[in-house]
Amino acid sequence: MGEDASLFDIPLPDYADPSSPSYRYFLQAKALQDWYARQAIHSGNELLARFPRSRYAGDVLMCLYSLTGDVAFLQRLLAQFPESDRALEAEFTLQGGS
Repeated sequence: MGEDASLFDIPLPDYADPSSPSYRYFLQAKALQDWYARQAIHSGNELLARFPRSRYAGDVLMCLYSLTGDVAFLQRLLAQFPESDRALEAEFTLQGGS
């Protein structure tokens, strides 16, 4: 998979200080984390495309939500896989139940 930064990019936290000597390492770690997230999203989408009726579809989307914090994965789970055993958990999480 290529480096598509538009697919997923974790925002920098407020405490990241560009004047800190460790800032460069912080950015490297962030870039690696972003790359892992993009790879996971790509792999998850590939799995769902190849096996659209898999009983693990809900698990894939819940894992992607856990990795990224993006509620779009929960919404997709509820829209595409409402009978999933993870649908109730997704609905509860969307309602703020964490």
